[in-house]
Amino acid sequence: WNGSPRATTFKSETQLQAAITASDLPVAGTAQVAVSNPAPIGGQSNSLSFLINGATPPAIRTSAGVLNGASFSGNLSGGAIASIFGGNLASSAAWASNIPLPTLLNSVSVRVDGVLAPLFYVSPTQINFQLPVATLNETQASIEVIDNGVGSLAQTVPVMATSPGIFTTNSQGTGQGVAVDGFSYNLIAPVNSVPGCTCQPGTVGEPVIIYTTGLGALDATGRTVQPANATVGGLPAKVLYSGVEPNFVGLTRVDVVIPAGVASGPAIPVFVILNGVASNTVTIAIQ
Repeated sequence: WNGSPRATTFKSETQLQAAITASDLPVAGTAQVAVSNPAPIGGQSNSLSFLINGATPPAIRTSAGVLNGASFSGNLSGGAIASIFGGNLASSAAWASNIPLPTLLNSVSVRVDGVLAPLFYVSPTQINFQLPVATLNETQASIEVIDNGVGSLAQTVPVMATSPGIFTTNSQGTGQGVAVDGFSYNLIAPVNSVPGCTCQPGTVGEPVIIYTTGLGALDATGRTVQPANATVGGLPAKVLYSGVEPNFVGLTRVDVVIPAGVASGPAIPVFVILNGVASNTVTIAIQ
């Protein structure tokens, strides 16, 4: 860094992470960056100019800074919808309006192991994005946020083969699940319990569509490679389908039949399991 050595961490054959201190970035300007390996077979690379921006760089929250976008747990897998929390992540809020999703939104991008990730939403404190499918074959991933050319410190997060999460109406991963009747597509919840939605309790023997993310690898037909299991009110429920929700990015679904013998009530617990990994527990109403 400007001719002085800095501590580094080997990430891969194409990526090296360097520890740059605040004293290395005193004012806006440029720094000369080069990489070297020791002799006898090493040598020094060419130098490139690194732009130092006077703006405060984005910062990913170091503890629980990258979460599953449905369950808001730390379970992550390739292809899943995820959320980044932190500070100075963007200058203002912006939403993607078209598919395919952009990888640059309001001058903000997210790199996962150096790959630009599709973006749903950016704001100063939260970014919603899709983890690249390539991370399905990894056990960890390096994530960084870049705003107007200024990058955050990369955060390394664990990734799994499956990380099922069920969406909820409070967008916090708890309480009423986003699950609809398989015939009417009404929300399976107590009547008039969710503003702006037509709600109805579910009925034993009828199908329910549970909206999820993080179901892992998919086959050529869009179904999950790993079989899904589901529990409704403590009883196993027959799974009719688990896989993609057409025309959406990262959104998946698990279609189940409400089992006989399940209790009735306004908040019956539901969760799904893939590859031994359980989702968050949500609730639905059953009559």
